[in-house]
Amino acid sequence: MEIYLSVYDKRIERNSARIYTKNCEPIAVDELREVDLVFFHNGDGESISHVGIYLKDNMFAHASSSRGVVIDDITSRYYTEHFYGAGRVIGKKH
Repeated sequence: MEIYLSVYDKRIERNSARIYTKNCEPIAVDELREVDLVFFHNGDGESISHVGIYLKDNMFAHASSSRGVVIDDITSRYYTEHFYGAGRVIGKKH
């Protein structure tokens, strides 16, 4: 995620699953704060396939293959059904 390098001077992986396993400390949903990451699976419940940046008030920004960069509500039905976990970036500085 280029935003972490350009805004926060932190280099993190480019793959959603690798970001979760290598660059994040898992956190509970009720601990989410701005710039934490939210992860989603593709329907199998096992594989992380998508990541977004938490904003506030249950809203997060992410890149949609059909809609471009968008802001969605994490509590909407689709995202609650595909939610995998949340994480706080602990990546190394550039």
